[in-house]
Amino acid sequence: MFYEISSRPLYTVGGRQSISRMIELCGGRNIFSDLTVLAAPVSFETVLARDPQAVVTGSDKGAAARLKEWRRWPQVSAVRTGSLFSISGDLLARATPRILEGGEELCESLEKEREHSISAH
Repeated sequence: MFYEISSRPLYTVGGRQSISRMIELCGGRNIFSDLTVLAAPVSFETVLARDPQAVVTGSDKGAAARLKEWRRWPQVSAVRTGSLFSISGDLLARATPRILEGGEELCESLEKEREHSISAH
């Protein structure tokens, strides 16, 4: 899956970031887990080449617009299956007890996507 920190410039989390670890705990795989930095700018071309099964963005006031932008890329598996969702960045990105709430929300969202994928086949 691809976790979008920001869209302009396009930023994501690397494998050492707690969000990446949370993705793994939820049974997902961060397509940029090979990055050794906490966060990094990435190109759309690289995201397209890695073809995420899901795209997650923080649920701030611009989240709906950012997720809508992804629909311009129908070649991405996440777009084809509608696996685009947002989760509060405050829950996932801050090292507070609320990170557990964010993790639960992330796991629930990924599980729904897995169930949808299984029922579609």
